[in-house]
Amino acid sequence: MGVTTLFIEVANIAKPDARERLEFTVDSGAVYSVVPASVLRRLKIRSLKRETFRRANGATIVRRKGGALSFDLSFDPIRRELKPMTLIL
Repeated sequence: MGVTTLFIEVANIAKPDARERLEFTVDSGAVYSVVPASVLRRLKIRSLKRETFRRANGATIVRRKGGALSFDLSFDPIRRELKPMTLIL
């Protein structure tokens, strides 16, 4: 597993001109990305549902969850960069 920091643009897929460039800590083992609610409000991106997550200490936390456009990228922990993902069926 690897962790690095990257700048990534977040955009509203319904309004692609509405976008913000944010700094993310990218973890090769992560499933979700976390974006501040204030940024999502500015981009007019709405949450779809609430989801319960378990933290490392065992405590649970409820967060709003939304959909995002997938760019089929994977994190290369050796080069510490995003690269196109090989899709396998």
